Amino acid sequence: MPPADEENDSRIMNRSSRTVEENPCLLTTAQRSSDDDEMMEPIRGSELPAGTIPLHVEASGAGPIQSPITFESVNQVDSKYSRRVLHWLADNTNGMCEVAIKQEALRCLKARAEVDAQDCDENTALMLAVKARRLGLAQVLLKAKADPTIFNKAKRSALHEAVANTDIDLVTVLLKDPRVVRDINEFDRNGKTALMIAASSLGYHQVVIAKLLLAKGAILNEDDRTRKDAAYNGRSALHFAAMIGNIPLVKFLISMRTIIDEQDEDRRTPVMLAAREGHFEIVQYLVEHGASLTVVDADNKDASHHAQDGYHHELVKYLHDISLNTTRNEALRQATKNQGGRQTMKAVKRAGARKTPLTKDSNALTPPSSEASSCSSNPPPVFFHTNTSTPTFSEPSPDHRPGSDRSKHGPQ
Repeated sequence: MPPADEENDSRIMNRSSRTVEENPCLLTTAQRSSDDDEMMEPIRGSELPAGTIPLHVEASGAGPIQSPITFESVNQVDSKYSRRVLHWLADNTNGMCEVAIKQEALRCLKARAEVDAQDCDENTALMLAVKARRLGLAQVLLKAKADPTIFNKAKRSALHEAVANTDIDLVTVLLKDPRVVRDINEFDRNGKTALMIAASSLGYHQVVIAKLLLAKGAILNEDDRTRKDAAYNGRSALHFAAMIGNIPLVKFLISMRTIIDEQDEDRRTPVMLAAREGHFEIVQYLVEHGASLTVVDADNKDASHHAQDGYHHELVKYLHDISLNTTRNEALRQATKNQGGRQTMKAVKRAGARKTPLTKDSNALTPPSSEASSCSSNPPPVFFHTNTSTPTFSEPSPDHRPGSDRSKHGPQ
């Protein structure tokens, strides 16, 4: 071992006040009761590997590793969890400092530890490091050619886990790998992409992560006709953001031109999910940006029905008022359309206030029928210019005009 490493190990050893013998979590399997063994089903860093492997015990403890690190020892697998030394280092929760964990991992990698080995849950050391928010260790493993696109039993990759932890630094590091970018739209076991996972949590940090993902090609709206994953239910990131109540992310997704009325496999839109959860501000924002309140889901329910199901009375009243206003506006639009589409709303209202125009029968410019003229006592005269010599009924003849020369002297 180089002298510098010996000095570092010595400092770490002196700094740690606990030893393997003093740590009660590091008892051997024989020292644990059978009841304890039955409770060891979940994988936890504080639990002892099934076998009595000294290297694993020390890797999961608080102090430095003192057992020999060889090719055989670093690739030894425990009998219950199928873990190797890198797994236990990455998942250490017993107080080993981050610098020490990173150094021990480097020693194991130098001894040719298999970097992509998977445990019984198909987690790699990189996945466990990401879950534990160990940025330094993750960078060491990536530099050692760890594959960040391996999926565990939950069908999650390292990117899924980093997004689920809202770890912006790790997300940024992982997105530098072209393999991660290639698989950026893969679903996990719950039918969620990394973007959908980000949308399923509260906080403005989710907006930052969404921006990082979209910049690398994350899809806003999946085409459920081409995605045949069993767990995918047709929802978009906007569905999840609206349902959880993340208003900053909802606003961001709307600004990115996501489909506001996209329907999931139950034909529910984001505004329906927000209404069911009682997220008044999100419902209001979606409605103001064009979300439809007349669309119904597979149960023939609209957003108002979902608000009623959740007993959100104030939201129900708001949606009712919006629906009334929408109905009135639609009636005005229809009236405009029926009149040739040339009048504005203001013109339609102004037309309703005008006096009723004259009908055809009362039009003075239209000659009355013979029956009407016999019944009429004295129709009002209308004087107008004419080019014909024949006088009309409404214009007195020049020969009979009082005071004219023709009426006195006769025709010339």
